[in-house]
Amino acid sequence: MVWMTLVKLILALAFLSVVFTGLLLILNSHPPRYTVEDSPSSYGFGFEDISFLSLDGVRLAGWFLHGGTGGQGEERRRPAIVICHGLGASKADFAGLASHLTEAGFHVLLFDFRAHGDSEGFRTSFGHLEQRDLQGALRFLKTKAEGDP
Repeated sequence: MVWMTLVKLILALAFLSVVFTGLLLILNSHPPRYTVEDSPSSYGFGFEDISFLSLDGVRLAGWFLHGGTGGQGEERRRPAIVICHGLGASKADFAGLASHLTEAGFHVLLFDFRAHGDSEGFRTSFGHLEQRDLQGALRFLKTKAEGDP
């Protein structure tokens, strides 16, 4: 009788663990979208609204900030930095950092991963599909003539 009660208790706890884990997985793979309220213009920097496709065809939104100018006011090829946000965040969370990097002379690409900010998509994959987003960002960056690969 005691064994039967113990087995039922263990099975009930295992079931609750599976349900709780599934619930956490669903909630975390569908993060809420927050309104983008900050931008590089808040810090006095101009930027270019951009969009590009991830390697699996999801349209992603971003900002491209042009680095400082070269000698005699001419634009020259400069290194570019890609800033990636975390789960539940957006490109706007790094507008201040991007502005400082731009001021230091770097080109900066900020973008929203799938299912975040202004990008398409409705679920995240904890990095698996987001790799394709980053590859799309790097592919886009190679098309920018002023960036130094």
